[in-house]
Amino acid sequence: TNGSQTLPYLDQLIDFGITSFNLSLDSLDRERFMKITKRDVLDDFLACLSEMLRHNLDLKLNCVVMKDKNIEDIIPFIELTKESKISVRFIEEMPFNGGSRKFDSIAWDYKRILAYIKEAYPNYEKLPSEETSTSINYKIPGFKGTFGVIPSFSRTFCGSCNRLRISATGDVITCLY
Repeated sequence: TNGSQTLPYLDQLIDFGITSFNLSLDSLDRERFMKITKRDVLDDFLACLSEMLRHNLDLKLNCVVMKDKNIEDIIPFIELTKESKISVRFIEEMPFNGGSRKFDSIAWDYKRILAYIKEAYPNYEKLPSEETSTSINYKIPGFKGTFGVIPSFSRTFCGSCNRLRISATGDVITCLY
């Protein structure tokens, strides 16, 4: 979910026993957020995020890194992990069919994302990952949270992926492709 509609149901979800949330957020900047999502709901998202942090929930923020759209947000996302126990995960842009963009390759693969982060935080450390993990995870010493990269385009992890997803139309699928 992008979290914009979650807050009114958060207490109920917690009562159901849900303790872990993955939220999609591609920008922390209102203007970029609106360009990407076509909606003015960043404040709703941030209110939900704040409440989830208050409840000490396991929280992952997923950000698709897109050339000419949200590169400026990478470091501000990393900075969220300084004081909050959040796992920010940067996802390579994926070449879905039906869009108007051509994907022969991507400009911001996971290696470039990591190199960009290393310029600001050269001492990050790689964390061990579970065999079924889709992300490669890192921690900056002294930060409460972590960050990771999901190399969904440049590296395959299909053989070890154990994820199920629910599409926007309610279908259960094994893969976003």
